[in-house]
Amino acid sequence: MFAFTANARRRQLLNAAASHKKMPHSRPVDAALPAVVERYFDRCFGTASRDYAAVRLQQRGRLRSDVNRQRWWAFSAQQHSTLVFPGFDWQATLQLALGFTLKIRDSYYDGAAYSKLNFIGLPLAHAGGSNEHAEAALQRYLAEAVWYPQALLPSDCLVWQEGERGSAVAVLDDGGHTVSMRFHFDSEGEVTRVSTPERFCWVNDGYEKRPWEGRFCHFQRRSGMWVPTSASAAWHVTQGVEEVWRGELTDVQYILQADL
Repeated sequence: MFAFTANARRRQLLNAAASHKKMPHSRPVDAALPAVVERYFDRCFGTASRDYAAVRLQQRGRLRSDVNRQRWWAFSAQQHSTLVFPGFDWQATLQLALGFTLKIRDSYYDGAAYSKLNFIGLPLAHAGGSNEHAEAALQRYLAEAVWYPQALLPSDCLVWQEGERGSAVAVLDDGGHTVSMRFHFDSEGEVTRVSTPERFCWVNDGYEKRPWEGRFCHFQRRSGMWVPTSASAAWHVTQGVEEVWRGELTDVQYILQADL
């Protein structure tokens, strides 16, 4: 489980990645991949290393807290994600009126998720410990792996399944949770959309499952990886598809285990 403080939580995540030892595979991972996934990996990696332990992402964009809220807030964020096992720590700063800021922290590690809001140094709300929260966070990690595609390589915890109409489904197991995400590929082998018919969403003091999707575009070569630099996230609700997050990747640094 996570340590108590936010910075200790991030350090615990990265320390675990630094000390992680590769274990022998308990199931075959050399089975044939869907053709669209093979093409994606060929396009994505090129000659880049497939042996990183973590990645540091810098983002900026706009978000809103709910599909029913019309107000969008500008944000900047830094995220660390681990590639040797599922885990991430996202720290964002929202620009509010009158120069005030709101700090947001979302994280996942060892089967548990944690979120916290902080305003002018005072905690406003926090959440963690529920299976619904953890499952939604693990789906987020899987969807965002287009920014760190090494995490999408087949392994003991991740397998690929054939999909329909230029898509494939990734199934990820971690910490007692099993989640999946459909990856949609274009004719160039790029992931343009990820989707799931069921992702837990906090609604009216409780969780309910809703269709969710993320979209990606403006691919560039970063540290040898072919990754998208623009993205959006949306919920499918009665009134249609409602975006709640729009952002761009301003910097990405892939980190070797020895450098953690």
